[in-house]
Amino acid sequence: MIFEEPGAGATTRIWMVTGDLGRSKRLDPAVIIRVYLDGNPIPIIDAPLPDLFDGSTPPFLPPLVENQPFSSGDNYSYVPIPYRRGCRVALVGADSKKLWYQFSFHRLAEASNINTFTGAEDFGDWASLLSADGDPWPIDSNGKTSPPLSSRARSL
Repeated sequence: MIFEEPGAGATTRIWMVTGDLGRSKRLDPAVIIRVYLDGNPIPIIDAPLPDLFDGSTPPFLPPLVENQPFSSGDNYSYVPIPYRRGCRVALVGADSKKLWYQFSFHRLAEASNINTFTGAEDFGDWASLLSADGDPWPIDSNGKTSPPLSSRARSL
């Protein structure tokens, strides 16, 4: 297990890079990522590691994900993965690989309003907001972040 968090919450960012001698490389498709949610012994995500970041697997689509050739050399996902009772992430076949990773997540006090990730989520509005020209949360004249103007953005 490379990530294990009990209770209600959501991963909000996954970052990974591999390589050596200061150069990043493409992720090895022989490494499998498995994400287990809410104590389920069957992973909700069970895929070659590059598939999570290459933009070919909904809902892991750009601009919420990018891989090494199209980012600054790393691989990232901003697809939120909410869970009610816990999240575990394993990498299979990575024992001899040089992989660096980070998980950003939020812990929640209760799970009453959480819908566990299914993989069928539609993040199209979120992706549109993030890929639009300009800053979706501009700084006002007082130096504070203004909320997005569209109701679509507020409903995300």
